[in-house]
Amino acid sequence: KNLWLNNVKNIFSENHSFQNRLNASYCLYGLCWCLIQLNVFYKKNGEINKNLVSKEQDHLEKKQAEKLTNSKRLLKHLNETYKHGLPYE
Repeated sequence: KNLWLNNVKNIFSENHSFQNRLNASYCLYGLCWCLIQLNVFYKKNGEINKNLVSKEQDHLEKKQAEKLTNSKRLLKHLNETYKHGLPYE
């Protein structure tokens, strides 16, 4: 992550507003990723698929638990970033 940030800063070094835009958008992009991870909970037309066999249902529930944990972890990181600034500087 540090390498990525340093390379991006080098690429946009001529752009004096880049750091401000990065600071402003970092948490927004992170929040989008939180929501993307939660897509596993989305039910098409609000319907639960009752045709899932037990094995598929178990797999879905495990995947949902994993994605929820990841999303919570990312949200916690974003809250800390919002309070204290980008961690990779």
